[in-house]
Amino acid sequence: MRASRTAHPQQATRLPRTRPTRPPPRIPRRRPPPHQARPRPKARPPRPAPTPHRPLGQRHRHGHGRPSPSESGGQAPVLRLGDKGSEVVELQLRLKQIGYYDGKADGDYDSEVQSAVRGYQLTRVILSDESGVYGHATRTSLESETSEP
Repeated sequence: MRASRTAHPQQATRLPRTRPTRPPPRIPRRRPPPHQARPRPKARPPRPAPTPHRPLGQRHRHGHGRPSPSESGGQAPVLRLGDKGSEVVELQLRLKQIGYYDGKADGDYDSEVQSAVRGYQLTRVILSDESGVYGHATRTSLESETSEP
């Protein structure tokens, strides 16, 4: 007995080949007129101006405008760009010990120190302090790796 050459009914109905369809053209969004446009939010809100804790003209003992460790309730101060003083000198010397800073230990928290702190934070994955700011978490980590200058 020979097999018949007639195809199965479901196989016999093939759809004709068509070209692939293109997605519909994009319709550009219409912008509202300038008088109706909403203002875009800024990337970062501005920092509030610091309120002086002392009368103007009087400076802290370290001369950098921030409290010394004994004046801030026993906690070491947070250091950032623009700070000056002995705390910054210690930071610079500690960063030198581990090869993150090559400049002079002059007590000036400049962009070079900020960059060194940022690099240290990135390699140690310290996310709790602001990038480039020598805060509590960064200080704890750096002090555990270095000796006191």
